[in-house]
Amino acid sequence: EIAEVALIENLQREDLNPIESANAIKELIDKYNLTQEQISERIGKSRTAVTNTLRLLSLVPEVIKLIQENKLSAGHGKVLVAISDPETQISIANMAVEGKISVRELEKYLQVMANRTPKTEKRTHQSLELIDFTNKLQQTLATKVQIKGTERKGKIMIEYYSKDHLNRIYSLLQY
Repeated sequence: EIAEVALIENLQREDLNPIESANAIKELIDKYNLTQEQISERIGKSRTAVTNTLRLLSLVPEVIKLIQENKLSAGHGKVLVAISDPETQISIANMAVEGKISVRELEKYLQVMANRTPKTEKRTHQSLELIDFTNKLQQTLATKVQIKGTERKGKIMIEYYSKDHLNRIYSLLQY
């Protein structure tokens, strides 16, 4: 119990870097079987903050080192966790360090790279006819259908959940 209390007190220090905090939280979970909720109550942080801190440990070692050296913030690390390819994660982390890119700029960069529309941009509003057409397609195909674009140009995305489901949709579209 004394070791556990000492670890919790250590976690509440201001001078810990995010990786040291993540390792201490992981130790509390592994060694003392505490849940993230219990840890959050004991250290006075939200469960989400505890979870996000723990996620930093899933970064590649080179990126973890950049956070330990205070070249990248925990916020940068949180954004970089979404990149599954280790080489891409390292190159974007290095780009962020060299270019002194803020966390928000890094988020926008990754949105553009992922071909997503940044949250700040307005999306095109679809006409009532196009929305009605989407609903009719969903009813006919009995699956989720999305139409991106306008009446002039766009994409139709039809979801399927198994090979049989795909074959059923295919047979419906043949006629």
